[in-house]
Amino acid sequence: MKTPTSGWTRKACLAAMLLMSYVTLSNASATSSAQFLKMGAGARAAGMADAFSAVADDVTAGYWNPAGLQQISSPEMSVMQNNSLVETQYQYAGAALPMGRSAIGLSLFSMNYGSIDRYSASDAKDGSFSAGSMAGSLTLSSQLREGLNFGISTKYIQEKIENESATGFAADIGLLMKTGAARWSATVQHLGPQMKFIQEKSSLPLTFRLGSSATVMNKSLTVALDAIKPNDSALSIAGGVEYKPVSMITFRGGYKLQTSNSVKADNSTGLTAGLGVNVGAFILDYAFVPFGDLGNTHRFSLLVKFHQK
Repeated sequence: MKTPTSGWTRKACLAAMLLMSYVTLSNASATSSAQFLKMGAGARAAGMADAFSAVADDVTAGYWNPAGLQQISSPEMSVMQNNSLVETQYQYAGAALPMGRSAIGLSLFSMNYGSIDRYSASDAKDGSFSAGSMAGSLTLSSQLREGLNFGISTKYIQEKIENESATGFAADIGLLMKTGAARWSATVQHLGPQMKFIQEKSSLPLTFRLGSSATVMNKSLTVALDAIKPNDSALSIAGGVEYKPVSMITFRGGYKLQTSNSVKADNSTGLTAGLGVNVGAFILDYAFVPFGDLGNTHRFSLLVKFHQK
């Protein structure tokens, strides 16, 4: 007998396949706007080299894979501070609420580029100006049937340089399938129309992810793998590990491999490392992400779980 749930399952899978085809045919050499949308959410995922779309079991799932948000069992809140390169500052804040077989979440993202020197046509310093970017998103996640989740995030985006600004809208769509200890994911991020800045239009950094993960050793070890294809750069493969020897401490590591033979523009090493400390309802996470000669970045995040009575 056909059920409404089975109909939604087929439609969700078909949508994911169509979106995958669209991304595969995208022009990989294009330059995209709103690059800050690639910065992610939470130090936990960063410590695993962003191999997180098939894990996505906390409030940050609203960014990595909206389908995963349904996995939370209690209300959660999280904030993150990223001390990035050349004195830029990136922040994230999110909140999520479980609702039976569904969940809802809100996320805020902010990038501050600080004070930037202005130069005249004769290359003389002429004061300074500020620049920044922000986005806000709403996530809805639901269990279509046992072992299969679907989720969608809609977001508002704004970028500003001095007195000029550009705005846009986008969506993230995700699927998450669970079979025993393994999980499989398909996610499309930053799907939306071009943003217009003054007279110039540019596409958003449309990104497609395929992920898998497995949790073994009495749930103390998680191994994850993501294939990531943005529309403006080459395919990359990210692998991450999370090991929890005791309930209070979690160790993380990861590596992101670029498939292109060209030299990386950011000169990053690909290696990441992280640490998590769990005290009651509070989880403090740290991630170390080196970028070779450009320096190192440090991410700190705090997650709070409000246990339901």
